[in-house]
Amino acid sequence: MTLSWLPPVNDSNCIVQYAVYANETYLVTTTGLTYTILTVYKGITNNYSVTSIDTAGRESESSNIVTIVWKGKCLYVLHVPWHDFNI
Repeated sequence: MTLSWLPPVNDSNCIVQYAVYANETYLVTTTGLTYTILTVYKGITNNYSVTSIDTAGRESESSNIVTIVWKGKCLYVLHVPWHDFNI
């Protein structure tokens, strides 16, 4: 499963990295606009969010949370309030 997002509309030229979080725990920093989740466990709920990091190393506030639950053959996205954050 791949998470994707758009760069922020303000100061996007100064953004150099994005930090991805699951359940408020840091997962990875990337320079791209996507992150592929390699392992999803059945019945486990994960809440994903992203922050942007500028050239000075300042981290933005978190994006809204996307909640994803894998229930066997079906993948449920429970809450996607921020239109720029997709799976």
